[in-house]
Amino acid sequence: MYDLEKRLQEFEQKRLESEHKRIEAEAELKEEKHLKSIVEQQAIQMAEQRRHFEEQQASQMAEQRAHYDNMMMQMLSYITSQSAQSSSDHLDKEVLLLHTKVDLVVTLGVDGTALWI
Repeated sequence: MYDLEKRLQEFEQKRLESEHKRIEAEAELKEEKHLKSIVEQQAIQMAEQRRHFEEQQASQMAEQRAHYDNMMMQMLSYITSQSAQSSSDHLDKEVLLLHTKVDLVVTLGVDGTALWI
């Protein structure tokens, strides 16, 4: 009978050990699933952050491009107006001083070509 009790205790101990291992394996599997879920959530968040960053960067580039184009248009307008103003001022001064430089003007043909002497 002692042998039977001993075998029964050994069997019960093996069963408990087996049950303990099963519980540990289930806990590890549960932990693994939880970690996988966390990693998936982080991957989704990172993808969303990257998309947001790329959209923001594209928007900033478009704004910078528009600002650059606007600045170039302003510069060209200013240069053109300054050039026209300068040219006009220079021409006005030249016309005013023309009588001191030219004694005779001869026009050849009908296109207004002038020969200054």
